[in-house]
Amino acid sequence: MDTEITQEVTSKNRKNAVVITLISVAALAGAVWLVRTTFKSTIKKSEITTAVVTTGNIENTINATGEVLPEFEEILTSPINASIKNVIMDAGNKVKAGQSILTLDKSATQTDYEKLKFQLESKQNDIRKLKLDLNKSFFDIQSNNDIKQLHISNLADAVENAKRLFAAGGGTREGIEQAELNLKVAQLEKKQLENEIKNKQQTMQIEIKEAEIAASILNGDLDALQRKLNLADIIATPCRRGNLCK
Repeated sequence: MDTEITQEVTSKNRKNAVVITLISVAALAGAVWLVRTTFKSTIKKSEITTAVVTTGNIENTINATGEVLPEFEEILTSPINASIKNVIMDAGNKVKAGQSILTLDKSATQTDYEKLKFQLESKQNDIRKLKLDLNKSFFDIQSNNDIKQLHISNLADAVENAKRLFAAGGGTREGIEQAELNLKVAQLEKKQLENEIKNKQQTMQIEIKEAEIAASILNGDLDALQRKLNLADIIATPCRRGNLCK
């Protein structure tokens, strides 16, 4: 069975609700005040500068002292014995690849190079002379062979004439024998001349070959000395990173 709530109870409940609400609002206000008091900024608003953020380079200059050390060092050795003539770059300077660092006195090696060059030119002249002599010997053997051949032909005709004359009763056996002897001597002289010139040509070809080998060796020595002279130019080598070195 339902019981009717009295006016006094209803009024009491309303008062309790109002008190609870006031206490909650006061507690909330106190909490907000406490938070703002605790986390209150010590910087004044007038001390804050604001600006729009854009994209750009950040640069800053500071003064500092110290010693700059290279990332790596390289030892350059000279391929020839030479003294330092002039130092072009000082320690710590920036250099580019191929730029001269110092100059060496290469006069002694340069003199040796010129001597080798002269020897090579002399040897090449000797080779040309030997080839000219060899060509002349070919011409000589051909000319002498033609002359000897004509002489042999004349002697062969003389033998035939001596035989015909003997057959006709106008000659002697001694005349035939003398003509045949002269023919044999001429044939032997021709063969001897051909052998002498052939041996001379073979000897000259050997001399030319030896001279060409000697010239090739001199040319190799000359090229090696030229490479050493080129390497004696002390220049900066390309860096491992980038084109500029310190």
